[in-house]
Amino acid sequence: MLAPAQLATGAVIITVDLSKPKEAVPSLVRSLALVRERLGAVFGPLEERGHKLPQQLRQRARTKLLDAQRNLNPDSQRVDVTGVHVVVVGTKHDLLKRQIAGHPSEGDLWAVLGNALRHVCHANGASLAYLGALGRGEGDASALYQEQREVVRLLCDFVAFYDPPVVNSRRVLDSVRTDPRGMLLVPAGCDSFGAIQGPPGAAAEGPGAAAAWERYVAQVFPDEEEKPVDKKEQVLASKRVPGIERGGAYREDLVDSLVEAKRAGFAEEDRQLERAAKEREEKLERARRAQAQARPAGRAPSNVGRGGGDGG
Repeated sequence: MLAPAQLATGAVIITVDLSKPKEAVPSLVRSLALVRERLGAVFGPLEERGHKLPQQLRQRARTKLLDAQRNLNPDSQRVDVTGVHVVVVGTKHDLLKRQIAGHPSEGDLWAVLGNALRHVCHANGASLAYLGALGRGEGDASALYQEQREVVRLLCDFVAFYDPPVVNSRRVLDSVRTDPRGMLLVPAGCDSFGAIQGPPGAAAEGPGAAAAWERYVAQVFPDEEEKPVDKKEQVLASKRVPGIERGGAYREDLVDSLVEAKRAGFAEEDRQLERAAKEREEKLERARRAQAQARPAGRAPSNVGRGGGDGG
């Protein structure tokens, strides 16, 4: 984790897999808890010695929670900032898009997941952005994914090498998107509990709000076995090499061919080993037979020294 000398300029980037929506919120909550645990291990000794750096970093983070109009965020005193810059990147947007395409409540699913992630990020003073298709994509989505990739890179560079708020970066602010149904890009300070609100029957903020969002996401997203079965995808999945995504933006023909060649090589090596083992066994069997045939078959045992002869 960050050393004390790096705290003032430190930044943390957390990735969340959007293609596993039920795991997205708990995964993000765990990652943020780990960040706080690691920071606590650094802040604790400093605070015990009366050092004011941890308090100064937290206060600085609150004062820099500015919205796109350079106004102090109304939630700045209620946001539990970590003291370092945190950017949360939701990856594999395109995969989730394919998974829930055609669902009768597709737009609502995006809204629920988007608002849940917005809440957790805003409550911790973190930025949030989506990425998909490794910045490529197909059709109309290609331009959007490419643009989003460039802006997210700019956001991460700005957080890592400059001193936020990002109100000084016009390109980032012009790309802010808070619609939970779209490609989210929400720099820290550009959101609010009032805009996000809370899941049905739960408060918009407070200690139990994140847990309420986590339960709501798990409730509205279909289980794996409930998803419509795509026969073509099922056949492709049965031929897929683990860890390599075939088709779409992730197709890697050269890598696939190398993997298939390697697998064929392993299979041939196994056959050669089996043949060699069989040949060794046959050789040993022939040696045993030859040894047995080499013994005198009709020769009687010698009587010399046994006193059994005719000796006169």
